[in-house]
Amino acid sequence: DGTDLLERYIAHRESRENQAVEYLKSQTFEKDSFLRSTDIVDALYVDTPESRKGFAKDNIEKILLKQWREGHVQCYVRAQDPYTTIFSEFKLPMNVYMRRLDRELRWKYVKKPSNL
Repeated sequence: DGTDLLERYIAHRESRENQAVEYLKSQTFEKDSFLRSTDIVDALYVDTPESRKGFAKDNIEKILLKQWREGHVQCYVRAQDPYTTIFSEFKLPMNVYMRRLDRELRWKYVKKPSNL
């Protein structure tokens, strides 16, 4: 039945979002570390064939963008100086759909805003 299929799909997407956020949180919250979207894909999609990991990366990036817009994660980019490992916060466009994100972007879980 169509309703059942849709409900299972929504439950799966919500579960995957929770997994991605929890993994990012466990690896970066209150730590001096960042993850690329591909790091999250490799951790969560272990049984996914390489030929399908591009779709998984798209899904993880959608989750990260949603979480960024809600203020739960921050996005970083490596500083321009090639001799440093310093990252600076990167401001993504708030209301623009992005098909592909720069693969060098780093992500970090931050404490949820208190007004949520």
